[in-house]
Amino acid sequence: MIDLKVEKQLEDCRSLAAAWRKFHDFFAIGVKGTDVTPDKEATFLENKSNIAMLHDAFMEALTHDQNIGQNVLSIVARCITLRHINKLSIAEIKKIEIEWHESYLLLNETIGYLEEKKDKLATVSGFQYAMSGFQKKLVTFAVAAVKSIYMRLVLIAIGVLFVIWGIPAFGIYDYHNLKNYKYTKKLYYSFQDFYRQHINSNIPWDRLEDFKLDEVEIPGIARGTTGEYTRKEIVDMIYSDPLLNIRNDLMSSNEFEFRIFRIRNESIQAHIFLFQMSGDAENVLAKYQKWIGLLPPEAKNDPTGTPYLTTVFCKINILVFLRSSNKDSQQRIKSEVFKAL
Repeated sequence: MIDLKVEKQLEDCRSLAAAWRKFHDFFAIGVKGTDVTPDKEATFLENKSNIAMLHDAFMEALTHDQNIGQNVLSIVARCITLRHINKLSIAEIKKIEIEWHESYLLLNETIGYLEEKKDKLATVSGFQYAMSGFQKKLVTFAVAAVKSIYMRLVLIAIGVLFVIWGIPAFGIYDYHNLKNYKYTKKLYYSFQDFYRQHINSNIPWDRLEDFKLDEVEIPGIARGTTGEYTRKEIVDMIYSDPLLNIRNDLMSSNEFEFRIFRIRNESIQAHIFLFQMSGDAENVLAKYQKWIGLLPPEAKNDPTGTPYLTTVFCKINILVFLRSSNKDSQQRIKSEVFKAL
């Protein structure tokens, strides 16, 4: 079987080893102090950041000598810049060299351990691996369960948790596949709706129809969908500015809906884009906000060159553009219809 955690740890540790060797090369340049340039300083700082990001995977994989593993970050912190390294004492330089070699040897040992673990797991089926771990835990609780009603309740809870979270977590079965079958599709989305309402309201939406914009009637707000414009037409008319640079992102979104809300005699357009993950929607929002920030003051309330004002926000993995001539109406739609802050 393939253990994704082991695979990720191995990949990150290999990347860390390469970055750690690169750090040593830069350390040597800093010690000499004769070939330090702004570009090398920038590359050195970037490499330090990369080491810091990869370090957690190394520490998680360690089975011993965690103090030596922790020295990686200590060394990085002490070597502020290449010019700073040049000012270190001879004793401090030798100390860093020794600690670097110790941690590098430990890092390579950990990579070897992970490679061996990966090869061993390749001979075991996912089901066997999952059941082996589960059986060991079950045996530990078995004797106490016979004597204690509370332990029996704990075992029942563990069983329920295993069915709900353990099976997909161990790769035995991915419940997301249920949405692809005719007879389980409705059950899947019903459970997802229950899970979103009562357990975790921040899970991504699979479909715009599950957002249920029409379910609750709000006094004073009339709503309805319109097929007047397609996604391509809306994107090309309003969001195609090269400096904005979100056209391809919007066109690659999973779903799109153009909806019109009315408050009294005012129409509020909602351009709704469903993305695969919340990070995708947030990335487009960040681009839009950056673009707005670059506009001159007189254009910020009218960035598209139309008599419309625009409110943009994310609801998990859904990105919404509200356009109308009245900001107050947009805020009402945002808070009362989309339940967004």
